[in-house]
Amino acid sequence: MTPNYTIPESAKILEIRNGRLREWVDRQYIKPDKPAQFRGDNHRLSETNIFQAKLFQYLIHRGFMRRVAAEIAQQFKNRDFLCVTQKAGRFSYSWYDKNKAITLNPGIEDIFVINMKKIKDSVNLKAFPVNVETKDNV
Repeated sequence: MTPNYTIPESAKILEIRNGRLREWVDRQYIKPDKPAQFRGDNHRLSETNIFQAKLFQYLIHRGFMRRVAAEIAQQFKNRDFLCVTQKAGRFSYSWYDKNKAITLNPGIEDIFVINMKKIKDSVNLKAFPVNVETKDNV
């Protein structure tokens, strides 16, 4: 059983407009685990997709280009910290647990460390009833 949410349900959880989340999905910034199969069908977003959308939103509000934010968000991992660095105009990112030291190269121009627990805690999945996908309704 995998909890899944429609775009309107996901938008409510993320506290954004339906149209904004639909645009992110249509432009493939967020890629639903269960995309719509035919016209009139609904995309279904998993909890991971919702966390990806929250991270995407967080990054673009901090000045990241959507393309870069989407690339980072799509690699979401259930880790404690995300470290994004910039060197010669190129971004790279690594995921860290709280007990691991972050190592830096001397040529890094910018560094951005994100506490992923705060990102996840800002998403209230309990605020909306869960649709659970079972073998009967697949």
